[in-house]
Amino acid sequence: EGAYKSVYKVWNHIQHRMEAISVMDVKSILEMGNEEVIRQEVQVSTLLSELVTDNKCPNFIETYQVFQFAFAPPEELWKMDPFSECSYEQQYLATLAKKKQKSRKSKSMKTYEPKTKKSCHTYIRMELCDGGDLETYLRNEEVDNNGGSLTQDDEIAAFMFQMIISLAIGQDEMNLRHYDVKLLNFFLKSVSIEDEGNNTTDLSSVQIASYMYHDQLYQITAPRERPYIVKLADYGTADISPETLGLPISMAQFTTLENVSPDFYIFGANAKQDYNADAFSLGLSFLHLLTGSMPYEEILEDVTCPKEFVEAWRQAWGERMDASNDGQYISLKRILRYDENINTVPNTLYRFFVMLGLPNLVSNGAESNTGDNILSYDYKENPILATVKKMFKLTYKRSSGGSKKAKKKIKMLQGKGKLFENYSKQCKEFNIFNGTNEYMQRAQERMETIAGAEDLLKQLLHYAPSKRISMRNAIEHEMFSLFKSAAASSETTTTTMN
Repeated sequence: EGAYKSVYKVWNHIQHRMEAISVMDVKSILEMGNEEVIRQEVQVSTLLSELVTDNKCPNFIETYQVFQFAFAPPEELWKMDPFSECSYEQQYLATLAKKKQKSRKSKSMKTYEPKTKKSCHTYIRMELCDGGDLETYLRNEEVDNNGGSLTQDDEIAAFMFQMIISLAIGQDEMNLRHYDVKLLNFFLKSVSIEDEGNNTTDLSSVQIASYMYHDQLYQITAPRERPYIVKLADYGTADISPETLGLPISMAQFTTLENVSPDFYIFGANAKQDYNADAFSLGLSFLHLLTGSMPYEEILEDVTCPKEFVEAWRQAWGERMDASNDGQYISLKRILRYDENINTVPNTLYRFFVMLGLPNLVSNGAESNTGDNILSYDYKENPILATVKKMFKLTYKRSSGGSKKAKKKIKMLQGKGKLFENYSKQCKEFNIFNGTNEYMQRAQERMETIAGAEDLLKQLLHYAPSKRISMRNAIEHEMFSLFKSAAASSETTTTTMN
């Protein structure tokens, strides 16, 4: 997973099972100034693993052991092959070499001399998720179905429920803020199913897990041929410290830039560290599930931020301004230094505006997300939004008719110029809820057949952080009514089919 970390699949001959081993190059991490990554990865993975061991939540990777060794894995014993391919990260599958290498005597192993220089590597033994990551799973399904998706509506709901409850229980038990929620960090592990005692009457599906969460029992089912438990992984940028809740955001919260909450880009240090950032990223993951294909940034690959916006936003973010503005966007400014030729940050914010509409803008007869009670989406005061107002030549108009409260509400109704005209065309194609793009239409069709899916997606992708749905309320959302069962207990417990 990047330059300093690899993941291997190995056989544990003592436990008689396949395991995953994460190997982090400590020296490289220290040279990059990211020593906090090691501490976070080890601490958070170990603590979350206890939730699995204690039967509180099966939706985390179980950690078996953490140790350090002077050398990297020997290539002659662990053959390197691609484990999964993606746009931003590469994981590796290492298998033991041929059978004759497995049967080497211990004496020959003791005489092994590593070819690499002595260094320091942190090894983490973990349970193996045989289904791989959820993004690759969707891609493979699309290939197997000639461009379509084999994933069923109930299966999407089951995946989404497990993704939500992993965050919910992580928050409840450990104040978890993951800050890198995406399908690449959710893994699938198959569970063995015994028909005896299985509560489902549908022969095509099986019960894979049950949860008692705040007095409500949820029984999760999956297709019989794909009985997967979803597990959240990769905790290198996660935070479980209660002391940081409510503090201004820092550079540490900018992980996968395409999945960063838009308020981080718009408000900088005025945005706060809390659980709402994960809610927005989870919304993007939900959209990914609904399209059944690829992450939004690949769908909108040809939608790029106009150069006029790039230049103005970079200036506003402090890239070409004096120190008076650096206080608000100082964390983002440091990131932009590495993004100067790629423009991932401005492209990401612009694509959010295309998919979701502008904050407080009324278009196509429907109002988009409104402002936050703490963060004001003021197109005059905020430098990022002021650029939007100027470039799109947006005008204000007071609403007419209705209650007194409605009359006082100001809405931006129209823009002018070529930039706005081009933006409007992009919205018509790529808007999540009414765009004509084939993948957005696939998501829209899913939202029509999955009760409550559209409402849940809108609540997760709200521009205003405080108005995004909490993970606890998301669990209770109507979309997951099909999993509810009668119960009477106030404890949070889980069981998983073995």
